[in-house]
This record gives sequence, C-alpha cells and structure tokens, in this order.
Amino acid sequence: MEVFSLIIFLLSYTTLIHCNIYNYGNEELSTLILAVADDNGNLASNKNGWLSVDNTYIPPNNPNNPNNNNNNPSPNTEDISFIIPSLTSAWNNGFSHGNLNAAIASVEQEYGRIYNLAMQTYKKYFNNDSENQDNIIDKYDIIKFLTTNVGGKPIGLFDSSINKEIYYPVNDNVYKDFVDAVKYKYGKSKFKGILELDTNNNLNLLNPPFEVMYEIAHQCNTSPNCLKYFKENDPKVNKYGTRKSDENDGFYLSDVNFNIVKSEIADDNGNIVTRYHLFTADNSNKKNKQRIAHQFAIKYDDKKRTWEKDSILYQFIEKTYSDLAENLQPERLNDYGKTYQNNGVVDSGIGIFAESDIKFTYKGKTVYATRYRDTNNRVKDINKEYRYSRYNNIHINRSDSQYKEIETLIEEFISMNGGNIIAQKRALNLLKILSLIKLFPINGQGEFLGLSAGRGHPYELSKLFNAINTIETSMNNQSASNCRIVQRKRSNKLINCPCNNFKINKPCDIKDNLNQILEKFTEKNINLKDTLNTIDDYYEKFENNENFNDFWNSIFDLYKENCNKFNEEEREQIVNNINEILNGYKGMISDSNNKNTKVNENNVLNLTKILYDFADFNRNEFNEINEINIVNYNKDSKSKYFKEKLLKVLYKLKKILKKSKEQKISAKNNKENSDLRIDSKSIGDSENTEESIDNLINEIKNSEILDKNELKNVADDVKELQNINDYELYTKGEPSDNSELVSKITNEINNKLGNVENNVKVIPSENNLIINEDIGNSLVDALKSNDVSDEVKEAILKGFEDNIKNSIDESLVEETFNNINELKEFVKVKEEEINNYNSLKSQKHKIIKFLKLVKNLNSLINNINVKDYSSSNNNNNNNNNNNNNNNNNNNNNNNIEKVKLSKELINRIESSSDKDLTLTFNDLNINSLKNTNYNEFSDKIAFVILTAGENGRLIKKSDANGNLVPVSVTVLVDGEEKQLILKILFQV
Repeated sequence: MEVFSLIIFLLSYTTLIHCNIYNYGNEELSTLILAVADDNGNLASNKNGWLSVDNTYIPPNNPNNPNNNNNNPSPNTEDISFIIPSLTSAWNNGFSHGNLNAAIASVEQEYGRIYNLAMQTYKKYFNNDSENQDNIIDKYDIIKFLTTNVGGKPIGLFDSSINKEIYYPVNDNVYKDFVDAVKYKYGKSKFKGILELDTNNNLNLLNPPFEVMYEIAHQCNTSPNCLKYFKENDPKVNKYGTRKSDENDGFYLSDVNFNIVKSEIADDNGNIVTRYHLFTADNSNKKNKQRIAHQFAIKYDDKKRTWEKDSILYQFIEKTYSDLAENLQPERLNDYGKTYQNNGVVDSGIGIFAESDIKFTYKGKTVYATRYRDTNNRVKDINKEYRYSRYNNIHINRSDSQYKEIETLIEEFISMNGGNIIAQKRALNLLKILSLIKLFPINGQGEFLGLSAGRGHPYELSKLFNAINTIETSMNNQSASNCRIVQRKRSNKLINCPCNNFKINKPCDIKDNLNQILEKFTEKNINLKDTLNTIDDYYEKFENNENFNDFWNSIFDLYKENCNKFNEEEREQIVNNINEILNGYKGMISDSNNKNTKVNENNVLNLTKILYDFADFNRNEFNEINEINIVNYNKDSKSKYFKEKLLKVLYKLKKILKKSKEQKISAKNNKENSDLRIDSKSIGDSENTEESIDNLINEIKNSEILDKNELKNVADDVKELQNINDYELYTKGEPSDNSELVSKITNEINNKLGNVENNVKVIPSENNLIINEDIGNSLVDALKSNDVSDEVKEAILKGFEDNIKNSIDESLVEETFNNINELKEFVKVKEEEINNYNSLKSQKHKIIKFLKLVKNLNSLINNINVKDYSSSNNNNNNNNNNNNNNNNNNNNNNNIEKVKLSKELINRIESSSDKDLTLTFNDLNINSLKNTNYNEFSDKIAFVILTAGENGRLIKKSDANGNLVPVSVTVLVDGEEKQLILKILFQV
C-alpha cells in the first residue's frame, strides 16, 4: 500500500484503522468553513472585520519568538482568507491593483462557492434547521444505540446528565493482557502480576483501575456471549494492537477490538451510581456478518463490598453492522453517504477539496484532489491511503509546526461566532457528527471497522470532544443565555445548558517511553553516562523543575549529533515516545489527583518545543514527516497547572499596571493547614480578599497606560482559566474556587480590549487563593526544593519581604534572619556545584534559575537592611558594639551581607556564548549580584550629590581636551578605584 503525506494541511492528526482523505476530510473541512459563516451564508464579521484567530503558534524559546524569555507564544491574527488557499488567491487577485474593496469582494465571492459545498456536506446529515437535529446526531452514537432498550438510561455521549469516559489501554501489552485474561481465565494474582510487569510495576497507569479490569475480564470469560468474541477468532485476536504490520503498512491487525466505558448517572434518590460497560466489536467476518455488542455493565455494591453485574438495567445487546447502517437512514447515509469507486469517491460536497486548492505531496510530487468536471460531489482518487501530519496546514507552502491544528481553529471560530446562532449551531452539529464517525470508522471500501483504536485516534477524538465541550460552554455564556445560575446539587444539573462531560482517557506511560528512547540510544552506542546511567536516575535527578529542561535539551543535542545512526522507523518512534511523554506530563500537572507532581507548565512548554524540534529536524534533514498528537490540559481548577497559571496571571497584571519587573505577587504560609496562599494584600492592597480583588479590578479599569498587546497576552491566559471554571460550573452545577476572581478579571480585560460582548455573569465563589495545598511548614525547604516552580519561589520570597516590611515583631525579624542565612548557605553550595560544571551551556536552565533565586534573595536582604525594626533591637546592637569596641561598624550591625558571586562564575557567565544565559544575566544586573553595604552606599550618594553640585546646579570641569564634563569622584569598587559621576550612579 502506498502512503502519501499532506504538505499544506490535511485535516487532522492521523486517522487510523485504514482511513483516507474521503473518510473524514470532507466533514472536517466543511465544519471549518461553516464555523466562519453568518446566518445568511456570508463571511461572519465583528467590529474588527472578518472573524480572526491567533493561528500562528511559535513554540516557546524558538529563536523567532520575540517573547522567548518569558515563554509567551507569539500570535499572528488571521481570518479564514489567510487559511484556505483559494481564499488567499482570491484576496491576492482582487488586491493586485491595490483595490481593497475588490479584494474583499473577491474573497466573499469565492467563499460563497466553498460555503455551498460545505452546506451540501451538512445537508447529508440534516435536511433543514427545523428538524430535531439532536435526534439525528444520536443516530450516529453507537454507544447510545447499544444501550437503548436494555433496561436502564441510554448512555448518550452528548447527554449532559451523564458523565462518561472511554478508556484506551496504556500500551499494546496491556491490551493483550486483557484479551489473554479473558481467553485463558486468569486468576486475580496472575493477572495482576502480568499487568505489573507490563506497566513497570505502576498499576496506577491502568484505566480503568485493576480491580475493574479484572472483574470485567472475569465476567467476560464466564459469559458465552462475551467469550465468543475472543475465542472464535483465535489466534488472530492477538493481532489487535496499535502498531501497523510490517507487511501491509497502514492496516491494523485487529479482528476484535473493545472499549470499556465508564458512566456516572444519578439514581432516583439523586445518588451518583458509577458503572463500567464493556463494548466489543468483531471485524473479522465478511461485511454482512460483522457485529458489535454491549456485553454488560458492572457496578460496586457498597454493602457487599464486591463488584457485580447490573443485569437489570444494562443487559446484553448485539447488533450487526447492517443493523447499524439501517439506523443511519440508509437512503442517504449508508457508509456515511460515501460511495467508493476504483478511480474516485462520490460524496455530497466533497468537491470542497478541489475548490479550496488543497495541495498534497505524493511520491515527492505536488498533487491536488481534482474533481470531475460534471459534479462537485465526485473527486478523482489520488491514492487510497495517506498519512495526516501535524505539520500540514491549510496554508500553501506553510507546512510548519507553528500552526494550530484544525480542531483548535474550528473550536475558536465557532466560539466567537455568537452573533450568528443558526450558523453557530450548524457548525457545532457537524462537529458532533465528525466526532462520532471518527469514533466508529469505516474503511476505504465502505466497511465498518468497529470501535476506534490506534495510537493517534484517542488523542484525535479527545481534541474533538474537548472542542465540543468548550464551544457549548461558550454558547452557554452568551448574553441571550440564562445558564449562568448556581445550582448546588449535581442531581439538579443544568440540563438545558449542555456542557458535555465526556472524556477520552488514554494514560501515558512516561517511564516505558523514556526507557525505549534510552535503550535505543544505548543500542546505537550513544554515550549517556554524562546524562544518566539508569532510568531511576531520571526520576531522582532530572524529573524536577530545576533539571528537567537541561536534560531534554541534552537528549535533543545527542540525537542531532547521531541522527544518521537511526533509520526512518526508529526516528519516527523516538518522536512518538517524546510525544507520549509530553502528553503524560500535560495530564499529570493538570490533574488534582496527582499530589506530588515535580514538573510544571514551564517544563511542559520546553518539552513541547523539544518535540517540535525533533520533528522539524527530521523534516529538514531527512524529508520525513512525523505525526504529532498533543492532548489538551485537563479542565481541573484544583490542579497544579490551574493554580500556578492563576499566580502567573496576577503577576503579569501587576507588572503591566506598574510597568515594572519588580512588581510581584507574594505568598504566605497558612501553618494551620500547611498550605500556601496568595497574599490578598499583594493583589489589591487590602487584607480583605474581596476588597483586594475589587481594588485590582478598579486599578485595571482606571489605568490609562495599559499596553493592549501585553494585556491581550494576559487575556489569553485568563480565557483558559475562565473556560476551565465555566466547564466545571456547567458539569457540576456550582462555581469553582477562585472563579469569581477570574470572572471579574475576564470582564475588565474584555472592557479594556473592547470585547464587552464576551463578558460573563460573575457568580460569587470562595476565593481562597490557594496555590499549594500541602507546602509544609518550612518555606525555606520549599525554596531549596528542586520541585517547586520559579513563580512559586518568587512569591514565597516576596512574602518574606512583605512580612518584614510591615512588622516590628522581633521574633519575626530573627526568624527571617535565620531563614536568609540558611538560604545563603544553600546558595553557596549551589554556586560551588555550578563552578564544577565543564559547560555552563548544557546546564543553562539550572543556572538561570540559580541567578533568579540570588536576585530575589538579594532584593529581600536589601529590604531588610533599610528596615528600622525597633528601638530595642537597635539598642541591643549598639550595646554589643560598645562592648566589642567596634565603633566603626556601629551603624552597620543590622545589615545582612548580600549574596556575592565569585569572580570566576561571573567571568564564565559573561563570556558564555549562550544567548539565553547571557540575556538573563544582563537582565538581573551584575551590580545586584555584588554585595553593597546600604548605609555606606547611602553616604556615598549624599557625598557625590553634595560635591557634584553647587546652588542646585551640576558642577562641570574641563577635561584634557578642554571640554566641559561632569565632575566625578573616586570610589573603591571591589578594591579597584573607579571614577563615579551622577549619570552612572543613578543608572545603578
């Protein structure tokens, strides 16, 4: 079988199980076109013109990213005319003589032609806007179809009253282990032992949990209806997995596949009942014999403390694929409306490929999806199979990793098109259809292939359902909606304000994927001894905030140096491994169930960049296109990701408002609960949290100096926090912690940016400002920890600063002195460690973090040194000075010496060729890293001012050439004489 790749864009991540362009591409591209339409079929617009999104995403730290020092993406706002090639051509043709109106008219005319084709695709599924569209969508919901008329409530994937999860195995071996447990009736201990082996002794990677997996396997091997799916196809059932066969690349060797689906449904008493359903699909027989079944559901009996079948509400039901086709209204939609022929495919609206000028590359040549002259509904077959790629976009000659994928574009365009309710609903309907036909795919011959499997498919589905959730949330927030009301009980959830709580759950085995990379490096004799000796070294030394980035940078450097030792398949597998690891960490930091997460968003952003770097390198060096499937963060307001994102938002806002890098948010330790909270006073100068929040909002409102570009950057972060809070509101029926604060910031930023239509109704919530629920009682230990993020450390140090400024408590002063001395000792040890590095560049992220800690610590020391704590404290110091006859230092005993870096380290940093390290060092200001006695320095300032001026005027003198220059004084700096003038002094 031939494989070809899309170079401009094609339509999504890899769609596996024998997919090709004609399976989903029509629906996908048509959904994007409908997403930007108004209710009359024209291009939708707002006060800024046609709807536009920030389509360009340059990964953080990319040399082309102007914001590479603060990990902010660089947006490039584009409307649909920049995204669809034929619309770009229409604009260029119309504007060829500088006529703006002609360009606009040309685009709108071309869009109308493409829109008509998109509507043909839409009308395959929906005759008109007055019919019950939800009922039509439900016909494609195989899970609901198989749980209807079985006794209980049907498990509709778009039923907002039910929480659902579809589980995919963490790897092929776990999939096979389950199959074998069914076939060979494994006992519990044997099954557990095998799973421990295949999950590296980490059963936490199993979804669902082991107890559930065992019980489902046990129930299946005692049920003839279930067992026949696995017995009758032996031995081919072992060939189920997510890997392609070597002999027939692109075909998946699954005769049987299965999914476990979790449902949470309220019973008559309002209690949530959790069940796990087993669905099986047999693809091995001929088309008219294939079958799919809901086998059973199990639930936990609290009284008996055992798992049992729910045989009353969820019984066995089996359907052939022919039965399913009949349910899909066969007169229009058999095989999803597609007719496959030897030389092409017929499908309503599929000419949208040709009309959009979508390009592909096939065997090194540029080709098009050419349509037949007599119809827009038939296109010539380029070839049966091809591979989608993350690098492909709908942009001509712009196949680059910096562009957003189509699911994200669709999500953003539909969400902002609230002024066109009919068009918005159409695009959402087609998106739902798209997600369902991907969940239950067909192949190039029009044959149904059971339930989705394959490496990329779970991620693809996850992004689609996440987009649907986000769009529904946005629609609920629109001004015409009455959805933003609080209902405290889940049983009274906002059914009329849907926000589908449906998740695709595929765990990522970080350890296994990392081990595969390291084994492959070792096999190729690539020396890793300077990096790590065993896999355990990674978790002990590198999986933390301090060392994570440098480790993965070193892996990429080693790969570039030795890339020719790998063949194409090995290079692709390494990219896949890193992709899985990245997805694992994204899920980890955004899941509040993970309490001991050592990495943070900045580490994830760096690993994202590394993943793109690998793929870009392979594309440039070997002309190979690697598939990339990156998951979304979980929507969890109690997660580390959300809490630290909120801290970053507040810090950015304060920085913009004050126009100073020194504006920081402080954190304080709640020793009673061992948690760390943002100090409300640092937000808006009030001890009362609500009052402080209102003060911040008023400060934003009344500020006349806000940079709109900087504010927009904050707005993107706030929007993400708002989406998470809204999702939880509509799925749980009550507001999340701190959601009131986020909503108020959202609205005021919208007001400033002129986006009032995006404002949301503010719902009161608890604003506890917790950023770490279990920081412990020693904040010094947190500052010394490699696991705590830089932002949290800065907030802790700022908290020390604020406490000492506002207190005359001598015990607090003494405690702070002790903490600082302990930290200075820690800094000393770290500096010695850094001095021993052979190369600073390979450890640059660690050094950057070290320099920031020194800067923040010196800032704290400086604030303590200028503080007059209490008269008794000064008297005690004076008495000590008198007793020691040390009168010369009488005024300086309250001072703490700042951290002073060694000349050796300063010289090495200043001579470093690494831009990031040099920029950071220069930003910190070398003078702030050298010790300065405050009282002595203040005397020098007064002396210089007095000697440099007379009667309020600056004194000047003649230099050797007779020119008048400012008067200077000689001072000692580190034992060296320097000429100091006022200009230099106040630059310091």
